[in-house]
Amino acid sequence: MFELNLVPDIKREFLRKRKVRTIVTFACIIVAAAAIVVTALLGITVGTQAVTAGVVDGNIDSNYTAMLRAVGSSGDITLNRSDTEQILTLQRQLQGLASQAATKTDPSRIFAILDTILPPNFKIDISEIRYDAELATLAIDGQAGTYDQEGREQNGSQALAGFEETIKRTNYRFCSFDCENMSTWTEQDKQNNMTALTPLIVQDSISHSDVSYGRSFDGSLMLRFTVTFVLDAGVLDFNNKGMEIVAPTKQNVTDSYVQIRDDIFAERAQDDTSENAGGAADSAAGGQ
Repeated sequence: MFELNLVPDIKREFLRKRKVRTIVTFACIIVAAAAIVVTALLGITVGTQAVTAGVVDGNIDSNYTAMLRAVGSSGDITLNRSDTEQILTLQRQLQGLASQAATKTDPSRIFAILDTILPPNFKIDISEIRYDAELATLAIDGQAGTYDQEGREQNGSQALAGFEETIKRTNYRFCSFDCENMSTWTEQDKQNNMTALTPLIVQDSISHSDVSYGRSFDGSLMLRFTVTFVLDAGVLDFNNKGMEIVAPTKQNVTDSYVQIRDDIFAERAQDDTSENAGGAADSAAGGQ
């Protein structure tokens, strides 16, 4: 008996589609199983977080209640927990952040101060500055040569005296209100929106020492000295915004002072070994 397959192409297509259906069904089952697993994991995670948060909240409430019980009628705390001292210490430290912010200083203003207090009619180079934050003391190692900025002869002792006099006559002020658009203010605007001028240094705190002669790298004779003074408490106060240093012939807004002049600094002159150097230095120091 013979059997003839009259539609081989149709049967072949049917078998292919059945295979594709099987593959698609299997893939759907795999994806569904993965989704169920992910959902279960997310549910476990959320549940765990909720339980953990509940436990932490319970511990906070119980610890807070225990600390309240430790407070007597007088307000004094009796330490009946082993970790109460650590808790209170941390609390005091957090409370101290506000007081630290209130006493924060801005030493970067010193560079604007230096640029302002140098007398314009003398050439003085600065070799080193030292600031004592605890005493608010600024020490400046400077030196004056025999010529000023214009190439004219100058006297070193007079340059030192002029430097000290400029410092004494320098003041500062800062914004008492909003400092916005301060760069466009006129002098009248500053008088209306800024504090009154306050002396830069504490009265009678300025002095000079270590006066001696030295030689610069090019052989020029230089009068070396150290000027020390105590800054007024408000000039470096970080909370005083829009700070302006006002010298007799110059003004500088410290909070916008972004570039330090390199022409005010120079290497300190070396010791002068000439015979009359010591006597000349003593004479210069005594003339102040």
